[in-house]
Amino acid sequence: MRIISNDILSTNVLYELGNFSPDDAKSIIQCLTEKANFHLQPALVEQMVQDLAGELGEVRPIELQVVGAQLQTENITTLAKYQQLGTKDELVKRYLDEVVNDCGVENQQVAELLLYLLTDEKGTRPLKTRAQLERDLQALATDATTDGNKLDLVLEIFVKSGLVVLLPENPFDRYQLVHDYIALFIRQQQQPKLNELMAELDKERKQRLLTEEELKQSQQAKTILAEANRKATQRIRFGSGVLFISFVLAGIAGVLANQASRLKDEAQTGTELERQGITAWQYFSSEEIESLLSAMQAG
Repeated sequence: MRIISNDILSTNVLYELGNFSPDDAKSIIQCLTEKANFHLQPALVEQMVQDLAGELGEVRPIELQVVGAQLQTENITTLAKYQQLGTKDELVKRYLDEVVNDCGVENQQVAELLLYLLTDEKGTRPLKTRAQLERDLQALATDATTDGNKLDLVLEIFVKSGLVVLLPENPFDRYQLVHDYIALFIRQQQQPKLNELMAELDKERKQRLLTEEELKQSQQAKTILAEANRKATQRIRFGSGVLFISFVLAGIAGVLANQASRLKDEAQTGTELERQGITAWQYFSSEEIESLLSAMQAG
């Protein structure tokens, strides 16, 4: 007490909380359930402690907390109902699912990805800033799942649920899963689901890229078609002008041809009259009356 200045409640005094022995775990469960007026069947307590201890032979406090909270949430008070609804791992899984569901249907994908990003390949829980999580989320997800507001909401729910710890630090706050057991459980139990999610996201990304390429090609086709229509319109206008000029020239040529034909006929008629005049003049010297009649006919 002298070492801690007789202040056991000071925030500067930290105590390491190790794993519980099976007997200690039973006592803790009995104490907590009596205070909460949530009575568990002794056979259920015995089986649950045995499941929690497992091969380790000790009970992790975080695992006891998660399983106990889920028992109360699902109102499991008997061994028969416990065995019916699943084992310890099933309860932990449903606990994680409920925290994800609390984020809302529209944020479920972001929540599942964030749980994945708060773990690593070794099954531990790395410390990450919000900027790191957002960057990693953008690398994995689609545009629809990288909304900054969604990220903030999910992180807030994770922290308030006790699943994630917010560590205020300078210059940036960092987030961490509450226990390595949760990180390992997420990796082991939810990896298949996350693999399906990643495959779905990859499929959506490829489909989006394909759609964008199709839209690009469609736009290019529209541009080419519009240019072709513009050139075709120019050609039609030019051809129409040429055709009109051709018609005008053809009309002029017809008029000129008619005029030339008329002039030709007039020239032939004049030649014929000239020939008849000469003949009448030659004939006038001998036959005056007949030549005058011939000249009158020619006229």
